[in-house]
Amino acid sequence: MATDTRDAPKPLAAGAASRLRALARRVPTAAWLCAAVATLNAVAWSLVTPPFQIPDESSHYAYVEYLAQHGQPPISRDRDTLSTSEQIALADLAVEQVKFEPQTGTIWSRSDEARLRRDLGRDASRSDGNGAALEVGGEPPLYYALQLVPYALGSGGTVLDRLALMRLLSALLGGLTVLFTFLLLREALPAHPWTWTVGALGVALQPLFGFLMGGVNSDALLYAATAALLFLLARSLRRGLTPELAVAIGVAMGVGLMTKFNFAGVVPGAVAGLLVTARRREGRWSRGALRLPALALGIAAAPVLLEMALNVAVWDRPMVGATAGNFAPEDVHPTLGRTLSYVWQFYLGPLPGMRHYFATAFSIRDRLGSSAFR
Repeated sequence: MATDTRDAPKPLAAGAASRLRALARRVPTAAWLCAAVATLNAVAWSLVTPPFQIPDESSHYAYVEYLAQHGQPPISRDRDTLSTSEQIALADLAVEQVKFEPQTGTIWSRSDEARLRRDLGRDASRSDGNGAALEVGGEPPLYYALQLVPYALGSGGTVLDRLALMRLLSALLGGLTVLFTFLLLREALPAHPWTWTVGALGVALQPLFGFLMGGVNSDALLYAATAALLFLLARSLRRGLTPELAVAIGVAMGVGLMTKFNFAGVVPGAVAGLLVTARRREGRWSRGALRLPALALGIAAAPVLLEMALNVAVWDRPMVGATAGNFAPEDVHPTLGRTLSYVWQFYLGPLPGMRHYFATAFSIRDRLGSSAFR
């Protein structure tokens, strides 16, 4: 009698789902609660923060819009252009006038609101921009690809509808970051359970963390990938490196590398951690000791190599994706004097004769209010 093979994949899928449920049950309830607090806090920030006032949010939105409209990441350009649809929203919200200017108020009048609503309803083009190709266009596409889901869900609405839904994805990633923070502390401080919850909530309720996780910014996935990697490395240091952990570490590193170039700063430490855990596992240096670190690094490198191939063969981008806007050697100031000047200006503002490093921004002193320094 013939065998029906249509149901053959079901046991495999059921087994994978069962393993995921088992892993979820092993996570303490307190960890899920901390993650929920972080997510809800970020959602609250997303609702009270004006549109496009998260750092570089207009550029990150433009990248997602370009990816949705053209089916590929932006191509390097010497300047940024935004779609007509986004430009209308930015103009009516007076984003450029408000940004970095705490003394400038946003729109208040009913006529301003009516103009905004009317213009948002116009059938403006979403495909005539270059996806902020100079500022963020060279970044890897993973975060922006994930944002295609909420973007598509809001495709029938306005720019602000899509932005609101996209902000919710970042809030979920903020919750994931806090979940991994809890698990990291559990591995690092197993004898002090109270620190797990306190530390995780400390991250969840940081105002700057909530602010960033409440907006469209690739740092949301960068933080989640980094927290996951640190947790997995801590677990391997405490319990030993296993093939399963090596695979998970490789996936976390791959996600980070496909999210933002900044993640490259984490890689050397991760490699060192892998080598230490491998040495502990084998008890000596040998070819076998390097097998699991090589597995993790191979998994991490695979999506990067795939992106490089696509950049050259399909997307007409530089091989590593980076543009001149990502790396500018003239912006690096390694001397002690320039470093001290930068730090001073960041907190207190420039003194006469100092080279200005924050031409359009304002210092911590301005943010806290000058009355506190009188």
